Amino acid sequence: IWMECQHPRVLELLGYAYIEGIPCLISPWCVHRCSNGNITEYLIRNPDADRLRLITQVAEGLAYLHDRDPVVVHSDVKPANVLVNDKEDVKLCDFGVSKLLQDAPSGFTTTASIKGTLRYSAKELLQEDAESTTMSDVYAFGSLILQVMTGKLPYVNFNSDMGVIKAIWDGVTPSPEDYPELPASDPLWDVMRECWDEEPSNRPVMQDLVKTV
Repeated sequence: IWMECQHPRVLELLGYAYIEGIPCLISPWCVHRCSNGNITEYLIRNPDADRLRLITQVAEGLAYLHDRDPVVVHSDVKPANVLVNDKEDVKLCDFGVSKLLQDAPSGFTTTASIKGTLRYSAKELLQEDAESTTMSDVYAFGSLILQVMTGKLPYVNFNSDMGVIKAIWDGVTPSPEDYPELPASDPLWDVMRECWDEEPSNRPVMQDLVKTV
Protein backbone atom coordinates (compact mmCIF):
# COMPACT_ATOMS: atom_id res chain seq x y z
CA ILE A 1 0.00 0.00 0.00
CA TRP A 2 2.70 2.46 1.06
CA MET A 3 4.80 2.19 -2.10
CA GLU A 4 1.75 2.80 -4.29
CA CYS A 5 0.93 6.11 -2.58
CA GLN A 6 2.66 9.05 -4.28
CA HIS A 7 1.68 12.42 -2.84
CA PRO A 8 3.50 15.42 -1.28
CA ARG A 9 1.76 14.72 2.06
CA VAL A 10 2.62 11.02 2.18
CA LEU A 11 6.06 9.77 3.19
CA GLU A 12 7.71 8.10 0.22
CA LEU A 13 8.84 4.48 0.32
CA LEU A 14 12.11 4.10 -1.56
CA GLY A 15 12.49 0.36 -1.13
CA TYR A 16 13.62 -2.19 1.41
CA ALA A 17 16.83 -3.78 2.63
CA TYR A 18 18.02 -6.46 5.00
CA ILE A 19 20.04 -5.17 7.92
CA GLU A 20 21.63 -7.93 9.99
CA GLY A 21 19.07 -10.29 8.55
CA ILE A 22 16.12 -8.09 9.46
CA PRO A 23 13.95 -6.68 6.62
CA CYS A 24 13.71 -2.88 6.84
CA LEU A 25 11.70 -0.36 4.83
CA ILE A 26 13.74 2.53 3.42
CA SER A 27 12.18 5.99 3.29
CA PRO A 28 13.59 9.52 2.99
CA TRP A 29 13.38 9.73 6.78
CA CYS A 30 15.90 6.91 7.01
CA VAL A 31 18.11 8.27 4.23
CA HIS A 32 18.27 11.92 5.22
CA ARG A 33 17.73 11.57 8.99
CA CYS A 34 15.36 14.54 9.09
CA SER A 35 15.49 16.19 12.48
CA ASN A 36 12.00 17.64 12.94
CA GLY A 37 10.44 14.37 14.12
CA ASN A 38 6.69 14.00 14.39
CA ILE A 39 4.30 16.92 14.56
CA THR A 40 4.15 16.92 18.37
CA GLU A 41 7.93 17.00 18.71
CA TYR A 42 8.16 19.69 16.05
CA LEU A 43 5.61 21.93 17.80
CA ILE A 44 7.38 21.60 21.14
CA ARG A 45 10.49 23.07 19.51
CA ASN A 46 8.52 25.49 17.31
CA PRO A 47 5.55 26.72 19.37
CA ASP A 48 4.90 29.64 17.00
CA ALA A 49 4.56 27.44 13.92
CA ASP A 50 1.49 27.85 11.71
CA ARG A 51 -0.62 25.04 13.17
CA LEU A 52 -3.55 25.56 10.82
CA ARG A 53 -1.22 25.11 7.87
CA LEU A 54 0.02 21.81 9.29
CA ILE A 55 -3.51 20.59 9.98
CA THR A 56 -4.57 21.47 6.44
CA GLN A 57 -1.65 19.47 5.08
CA VAL A 58 -2.69 16.44 7.15
CA ALA A 59 -6.19 16.80 5.68
CA GLU A 60 -4.70 16.91 2.18
CA GLY A 61 -2.82 13.68 2.79
CA LEU A 62 -5.85 11.87 4.14
CA ALA A 63 -8.05 13.20 1.33
CA TYR A 64 -5.56 11.75 -1.14
CA LEU A 65 -5.70 8.32 0.53
CA HIS A 66 -9.50 8.37 0.65
CA ASP A 67 -9.69 9.44 -3.00
CA ARG A 68 -7.59 6.55 -4.26
CA ASP A 69 -9.12 3.66 -6.18
CA PRO A 70 -9.31 1.42 -4.30
CA VAL A 71 -9.73 3.67 -1.27
CA VAL A 72 -7.04 3.56 1.42
CA VAL A 73 -8.02 3.87 5.08
CA HIS A 74 -5.07 4.89 7.26
CA SER A 75 -6.60 3.38 10.43
CA ASP A 76 -4.22 5.02 12.91
CA VAL A 77 -4.39 8.78 12.43
CA LYS A 78 -2.59 10.51 15.31
CA PRO A 79 0.22 13.06 15.76
CA ALA A 80 2.87 10.35 16.17
CA ASN A 81 2.13 9.24 12.61
CA VAL A 82 2.52 12.72 11.13
CA LEU A 83 6.14 13.65 10.43
CA VAL A 84 7.48 17.12 9.61
CA ASN A 85 10.27 17.35 7.06
CA ASP A 86 13.11 19.87 6.73
CA LYS A 87 10.84 22.15 4.68
CA GLU A 88 8.34 22.16 7.56
CA ASP A 89 5.78 20.22 5.53
CA VAL A 90 3.95 17.20 6.94
CA LYS A 91 4.23 13.62 5.75
CA LEU A 92 1.77 10.91 6.77
CA CYS A 93 3.50 7.71 7.80
CA ASP A 94 2.94 4.31 9.44
CA PHE A 95 0.86 2.44 6.94
CA GLY A 96 1.31 -0.81 8.84
CA VAL A 97 -2.39 -0.91 9.71
CA SER A 98 -3.71 0.64 6.51
CA LYS A 99 -6.02 -1.35 4.28
CA LEU A 100 -7.14 -1.13 0.69
CA LEU A 101 -10.90 -1.13 0.34
CA GLN A 102 -11.58 -3.51 -2.49
CA ASP A 103 -15.02 -3.57 -4.10
CA ALA A 104 -16.53 -1.18 -1.57
CA PRO A 105 -18.85 1.07 -3.60
CA SER A 106 -20.54 2.79 -0.69
CA GLY A 107 -19.49 1.82 2.83
CA PHE A 108 -15.72 2.08 2.38
CA THR A 109 -15.05 -0.47 5.12
CA THR A 110 -12.14 -2.75 5.87
CA THR A 111 -11.83 -5.75 8.12
CA ALA A 112 -8.64 -4.52 9.75
CA SER A 113 -8.22 -6.12 13.14
CA ILE A 114 -6.10 -3.27 14.46
CA LYS A 115 -8.32 -0.41 15.52
CA GLY A 116 -5.80 2.37 15.89
CA THR A 117 -5.10 4.30 19.08
CA LEU A 118 -7.75 4.53 21.80
CA ARG A 119 -7.91 8.29 22.36
CA TYR A 120 -8.41 8.80 18.63
CA SER A 121 -10.90 5.96 18.17
CA ALA A 122 -14.52 6.47 17.17
CA LYS A 123 -17.26 4.73 19.14
CA GLU A 124 -17.92 2.24 16.36
CA LEU A 125 -14.35 0.95 16.68
CA LEU A 126 -14.99 -0.13 20.28
CA GLN A 127 -17.44 -2.77 19.15
CA GLU A 128 -16.51 -6.39 18.58
CA ASP A 129 -15.43 -7.11 15.00
CA ALA A 130 -15.18 -3.36 14.38
CA GLU A 131 -14.16 -2.15 10.94
CA SER A 132 -11.99 0.87 10.21
CA THR A 133 -13.46 3.24 7.64
CA THR A 134 -12.76 6.58 6.03
CA MET A 135 -15.19 8.00 8.59
CA SER A 136 -13.19 6.59 11.52
CA ASP A 137 -10.16 8.32 9.98
CA VAL A 138 -12.21 11.54 9.99
CA TYR A 139 -13.06 11.05 13.67
CA ALA A 140 -9.37 10.59 14.48
CA PHE A 141 -8.51 13.67 12.42
CA GLY A 142 -10.80 15.72 14.67
CA SER A 143 -8.83 14.53 17.68
CA LEU A 144 -5.57 15.29 15.92
CA ILE A 145 -6.77 18.87 15.37
CA LEU A 146 -7.36 19.17 19.11
CA GLN A 147 -3.90 17.96 20.08
CA VAL A 148 -2.10 20.03 17.46
CA MET A 149 -3.92 23.21 18.47
CA THR A 150 -3.66 22.74 22.25
CA GLY A 151 -0.70 20.47 22.85
CA LYS A 152 -2.92 18.22 24.98
CA LEU A 153 -4.13 14.68 24.43
CA PRO A 154 -7.81 14.04 23.70
CA TYR A 155 -9.63 13.29 26.98
CA VAL A 156 -6.79 14.97 28.85
CA ASN A 157 -8.53 14.61 32.24
CA PHE A 158 -8.96 10.84 31.93
CA ASN A 159 -6.05 8.90 33.38
CA SER A 160 -7.21 5.38 32.57
CA ASP A 161 -8.11 3.59 29.36
CA MET A 162 -11.37 2.46 30.93
CA GLY A 163 -12.33 6.05 31.62
CA VAL A 164 -11.63 7.00 28.02
CA ILE A 165 -13.55 3.97 26.71
CA LYS A 166 -16.59 4.86 28.84
CA ALA A 167 -16.49 8.48 27.69
CA ILE A 168 -16.33 7.49 24.03
CA TRP A 169 -19.06 4.89 24.47
CA ASP A 170 -21.30 7.42 26.22
CA GLY A 171 -20.79 9.93 23.43
CA VAL A 172 -18.76 12.32 25.58
CA THR A 173 -16.38 14.41 23.48
CA PRO A 174 -13.58 16.74 24.63
CA SER A 175 -14.86 20.01 26.06
CA PRO A 176 -13.47 23.53 25.55
CA GLU A 177 -13.40 23.89 29.34
CA ASP A 178 -10.54 21.41 29.46
CA TYR A 179 -8.62 23.10 26.66
CA PRO A 180 -8.35 26.83 27.42
CA GLU A 181 -5.54 27.05 24.86
CA LEU A 182 -8.23 26.97 22.16
CA PRO A 183 -11.07 29.42 22.94
CA ALA A 184 -14.59 27.99 22.88
CA SER A 185 -15.45 30.57 20.22
CA ASP A 186 -12.85 29.22 17.80
CA PRO A 187 -14.55 27.78 14.67
CA LEU A 188 -12.34 24.70 14.92
CA TRP A 189 -14.52 23.44 17.78
CA ASP A 190 -17.43 23.18 15.35
CA VAL A 191 -15.20 21.34 12.87
CA MET A 192 -14.08 18.89 15.55
CA ARG A 193 -17.63 18.26 16.74
CA GLU A 194 -18.63 17.41 13.19
CA CYS A 195 -15.72 14.97 12.96
CA TRP A 196 -16.77 13.41 16.29
CA ASP A 197 -20.42 12.88 15.34
CA GLU A 198 -21.58 9.53 16.74
CA GLU A 199 -23.17 8.68 13.41
CA PRO A 200 -20.32 8.03 10.96
CA SER A 201 -22.40 9.01 7.92
CA ASN A 202 -22.93 12.48 9.42
CA ARG A 203 -19.22 13.25 9.55
CA PRO A 204 -17.68 15.40 6.83
CA VAL A 205 -15.47 13.80 4.20
CA MET A 206 -11.78 14.66 4.13
CA GLN A 207 -12.11 16.41 0.78
CA ASP A 208 -14.45 18.95 2.41
CA LEU A 209 -12.29 19.26 5.52
CA VAL A 210 -9.35 20.37 3.38
CA LYS A 211 -11.42 23.46 2.51
CA THR A 212 -12.91 23.90 6.00
CA VAL A 213 -9.82 23.98 8.19
